[in-house]
Amino acid sequence: METASTIENQPSSKNIKEDFEHPISREIFEIMKNLVRGLKGNLSSYETILSDDAGARPIALILRNVINTKRRAQEKSEIMIRHIASGRKSFEDPEINEDLSTFIGKNSDSFGKTLVVTELISSGKSMAHLAQLLKNHQIDFDIAALSTAREPSRLPPILRDKVYYGEIGEFGYDLYSRPEIIGVTKYGMTEARDLSEKSGLSSRASAAVVQEKSTVIKEKLRKTGKLLKRQKSNIYTKPHPEQKQERTPLAHPSILVSSKKERESFLSFRRDINKMSEKLSESL
Repeated sequence: METASTIENQPSSKNIKEDFEHPISREIFEIMKNLVRGLKGNLSSYETILSDDAGARPIALILRNVINTKRRAQEKSEIMIRHIASGRKSFEDPEINEDLSTFIGKNSDSFGKTLVVTELISSGKSMAHLAQLLKNHQIDFDIAALSTAREPSRLPPILRDKVYYGEIGEFGYDLYSRPEIIGVTKYGMTEARDLSEKSGLSSRASAAVVQEKSTVIKEKLRKTGKLLKRQKSNIYTKPHPEQKQERTPLAHPSILVSSKKERESFLSFRRDINKMSEKLSESL
């Protein structure tokens, strides 16, 4: 199989004239052009997308549309998409790890060649954990990352020949605290965004502060016996009208965006997803 993408690391500085509605869409589109270019030779071979919930949702939707365009042209069935928890909690929390492992084992025979999609690979530890689970079940997979914070050669060995990326950088962090982009609010998103706006900290630093605070609070509650057993939280995704809805493990509770402003922003971005998908498909 092909090795990791060695495409241009930074998005072009050329002024884009695409008629996108949402301000962030142009940046995403430029990075996605690099990512799709790297995946070009393999696109039609993927049968399942495993999307790292929740920040990778828009990236996974764009790739699903592009892949389906290629597969339809070859008279192949449309690709399945599953949203899963593959972040840090997937290997730190035994219950989440068990959910994820059970889900992969139960569905491994139906996955076929799989594309794992994430908005960002930072240290690569959590993605390496997911990669090992997939490898244990003999699933043929690649990884598509909008951003990777380090060169693939500095990632855990299990990832080095699997990763395709749009840029080397941290743009993917910007999606974490943007519910109007991904369509849901995960625990800590609002807190991270507010902290970033008030303190001037980056999205990454703010998310780390909120995560640390949450961990400390939960540990105190656990010691006092006031923390109830975690309720399993699931997201339903319907990859194709003819396919049965599937429950898949989700890292954190999430709700649909609630404010009118967020809903309007989300809908405008969804229209941009369709535009990006069409333009990327036309470029192949």
